[in-house]
Amino acid sequence: MEFLEYSSTMLSSCPAAPRPLLLLLLKLFGSLPFNPKVLEPAPVPVPSSLVMLISSLNVKPNNFLAGKKSQISSTPPMRFRYAMVCSSNQNRSMEAHALLKRQGLDVASYGTGSHVKLPGPSLREPNVYDFGTPYKQMFDELRRKDPELYPLNPLMHLTVFIRYKRNGILQMIKRNLSVKLAPQRWQDNAGDGVFDVVMTFEEKVFDSVLEDLNNREQSLTKTILVMNLEVKDNHEEAAIGGRLALELCQEIEGNETWEDTIDDIVAGFEKQHRRKLVYSISFY
Repeated sequence: MEFLEYSSTMLSSCPAAPRPLLLLLLKLFGSLPFNPKVLEPAPVPVPSSLVMLISSLNVKPNNFLAGKKSQISSTPPMRFRYAMVCSSNQNRSMEAHALLKRQGLDVASYGTGSHVKLPGPSLREPNVYDFGTPYKQMFDELRRKDPELYPLNPLMHLTVFIRYKRNGILQMIKRNLSVKLAPQRWQDNAGDGVFDVVMTFEEKVFDSVLEDLNNREQSLTKTILVMNLEVKDNHEEAAIGGRLALELCQEIEGNETWEDTIDDIVAGFEKQHRRKLVYSISFY
């Protein structure tokens, strides 16, 4: 009996390899009541490098170690590329750009004017910038506008600043700089690749986009849908136009191709919102 107690103690503490031999000896000397868990191998620690690898793959370690198929989260690719276009790439196109981007659509935005124009001290004195001027620079300049314009009248300086803030110009530009770096010109965007759908918000902008596309070398024979939704260039209308543009683009995105469904999409949109849509098909 003392031998069995001694052997049981040895069995609990000995390495895994000699255990079968010790069990055989115990059988020769009589039965031994013991816990089967003694025979279970000690747990093998998972190396920290493997844990870091599993974490980087965004999978659960237990499933990974059990040999289960790992599932890595991914976002399905969008079907189409969209371009929002207005005159200065400040208000209407940027409102739509911000909304579409927030919903995960593949979107860019542009202006078709020769310069970027923002309201100034008077209707005859707009603030004019070149395309490519960072929104941050515009914001900083307008925020301190305009000590050099009114050097002897600090009260006028304060009045101009308050007007910029009240009419929403500063808030608009602050929104813009959270979306992208600077306004871009449609006619200079050849390096940005091709788009499937272009949305304009003014008839003359619509005409400018079509004219530019027709003047380009059409070597890809790829169709592009150009649509115009008339939207007044103020903050309230831009907010409405942006939501309508988002709804329309999401409707288009829900189809495999827009060529076979665009007439029904436009008819349904016009009936629901009582807003006229004009569209044309061009090529790259």
